[in-house]
Amino acid sequence: MKDQNPAPDAEGDLSLDTAAVAHDVNQMLAVITGRAGLLLKRTDDPELARHLQAILLASGDAATMLRRLRSGAGDEAAGSDDAALRDVAEQARQLVWPEANSAYQWENQLAAGVTAAMPAQILREVLANLLLNALTAMPEGGRMTLSAVPDGEDRLLLKVADNGPGLPDGDPEQVFVPGVSSSGQKGRGLGLAGCRRLLASVGAHLRAEPNTGAGAVFVLDLPVGNGVKEAALESEAPLTALKVLVVDDEAGVREMLHDVLVEWGCEVQTCRDGRATLAEYATGSAELALIDLNLPG
Repeated sequence: MKDQNPAPDAEGDLSLDTAAVAHDVNQMLAVITGRAGLLLKRTDDPELARHLQAILLASGDAATMLRRLRSGAGDEAAGSDDAALRDVAEQARQLVWPEANSAYQWENQLAAGVTAAMPAQILREVLANLLLNALTAMPEGGRMTLSAVPDGEDRLLLKVADNGPGLPDGDPEQVFVPGVSSSGQKGRGLGLAGCRRLLASVGAHLRAEPNTGAGAVFVLDLPVGNGVKEAALESEAPLTALKVLVVDDEAGVREMLHDVLVEWGCEVQTCRDGRATLAEYATGSAELALIDLNLPG
């Protein structure tokens, strides 16, 4: 545990101990992201690349969840760009769907180019939660189908349907009550309620259709986006060999940044804290300095 615990946020949502744990977990997620990204850059193996991309997605989403937990508010760090429905659904599939098991089928009917006006991370988190619920309800295998239809000029309905046993009979709203799970079994039941709150923070809504015995169907009522923007081509030209100073008291983060920056062609010097930086780098020069907040010394 770090000596300098982060201060609690203004809303007082986290205790000092919890905030410190969240901070340390976030540091480790940064290491995971950096190392996985470094390996992804080095590999030509498409199967390994697929697994590394899943690690990057999962660690990035986990970091965003931690930031949301600390702020106690909407996900301000997830970005404001539109979410491409088909791409985000495939990312959620990559995170949780058992592709290697032929008993589980996947049908993505979402058209390319259709977007929702919301952060992709939020939509991905909700879809992953719904997929995990479906897998729990279908332990022996099943099919997942995703489709979307317009609902007026500025809304669209994204349907997530499985062919499992369906939701418990009765009011479908019961699955959103804390303490009730979508399978009808006792449990925390916080996943679906949390997904609904998360979507509401970006002007969307989640509901369950009444049980028809043909599987569970969840409907996401989403604001329509402006469409997919053409992505800028990434330059393949080598980076200029920048002189970079990295100052971080977390050894894992410091060494990860060193290795990634060296891979990019930079000349890197690292220091562990403020005092070491002043002592070891007093006569040095750098074009870029990456300095951690709340450094000791």
